Amino acid sequence: IGCSRLSIYSRKNGLLVPPGNPLSLQKAMEELAENREFSEKLGMTAINVREIYSEEKIADRWRRFLKR
Repeated sequence: IGCSRLSIYSRKNGLLVPPGNPLSLQKAMEELAENREFSEKLGMTAINVREIYSEEKIADRWRRFLKR
């Protein structure tokens, strides 16, 4: 979605699939369903991304930027 590639690194903190490619999406979902250890690892690292790009942190960055 949009600039997901700027914050999501495939196989590190998520899985990226080409837009409009349902077969790739299916394969990614099957991999997550079949490999619990891998899916849990992605989930844990994804939490860091969520915290970095939280609404509060983004709003704070904008406030600091606009005060300059």
